[in-house]
Amino acid sequence: MNKKGFLKILEAIVAILIVLGFIVAIIPEKPPQQAKLPPDLEQTTNAILKELQETPEFRACILEAVENPYPNIVEGTGAKCVYDFITFITRPAPLHPWNYATRVCTSVGRDIERCVYYGPDPDNPDESNFGLDSNSLGNNGEILGVAYINTQISVLATNIQKNIYIRSIAITVEDVLGEGQAGDIQEEIPADDESEPPNNADESNISPSTQRIITLFAWSKR
Repeated sequence: MNKKGFLKILEAIVAILIVLGFIVAIIPEKPPQQAKLPPDLEQTTNAILKELQETPEFRACILEAVENPYPNIVEGTGAKCVYDFITFITRPAPLHPWNYATRVCTSVGRDIERCVYYGPDPDNPDESNFGLDSNSLGNNGEILGVAYINTQISVLATNIQKNIYIRSIAITVEDVLGEGQAGDIQEEIPADDESEPPNNADESNISPSTQRIITLFAWSKR
């Protein structure tokens, strides 16, 4: 066997491996594709953001500082305020391709103290809508708690048997424009839900570290 020929072949193989390794090292990795909201859901989210930024009454309604200023709203919770605003901007309903549910949670620091859900009944999604507050009492007189609200959303997802798109927006309450004014608005990933809260009816009494985390749930009607 020709040792010189063998060594040359070995050198060629090593050179090829080095070149391939260099090419792999300099080629940028393709970033993982992120799931995107369908355009009409993106428009709905943007409309909520714009209303929050431009309409103090809408912010106050979500903060539950005043009675809901929108017509045909019986329950004065922030979750129903958001839900009815979505209903208003997506008319006529038969032509809109999405169903919705909303949840508004009160966050103080890193703790979730209260959540209110409004939307289809998780046990009977085709029936009328209803609201559910984590501060409400259960059948045995116990406080339901934030975890119960999240369990009901899981029940809803199971019963509708469809993928649910989730988008969250946070309102940070700060005294930057005067007592009780809403401050920053930003999109945020839902926080962990764990405990129950006091219900502050007066926005001026809300701590500057308090946030309302608005979560929109949407699924196709088809």
